[in-house]
Amino acid sequence: MKPAIKAMRDWLLTCPLFEEQLGEFGTLRMNFLGPDPVQFSIEDSPTDPVLQRYFSGARKAKNYALTSRMEFTESQTEAAANSGFFDQLCAWIDLQNEQRNLPRLDGGLVAEAVAVNTSGYIIQTTSSTCKFQLQLQLQYYQPKGALIL
Repeated sequence: MKPAIKAMRDWLLTCPLFEEQLGEFGTLRMNFLGPDPVQFSIEDSPTDPVLQRYFSGARKAKNYALTSRMEFTESQTEAAANSGFFDQLCAWIDLQNEQRNLPRLDGGLVAEAVAVNTSGYIIQTTSSTCKFQLQLQLQYYQPKGALIL
């Protein structure tokens, strides 16, 4: 059974923005972000997993932090491009929700939405790189008796 974090990673990689940012050899890792730009990672983040309980199952959630290591200088053009990537990614996620094009989950679980909990923001800088983070939430329905991710 494919873990939910892998389903989220696979879904995010369908966004053409990642191909532009990562090029032919880049990747979106799971729970690991290296020190060199340009890299991306999707990482587990704590949350209360149950949104609502029903007789037949439950609406649940998993939180993730999408992190990136980007080049960082005093250049306003570069700062705008880094910020613009996350703005465009949020718009892409909104469009995918509207079109019901969501991560494919295993075990009878049904993805309902991917929510953007925060816009992209810098959480760490060095003299030449910065670490951005965008917080996402996968909301899904788990029928009673379905396998847990």
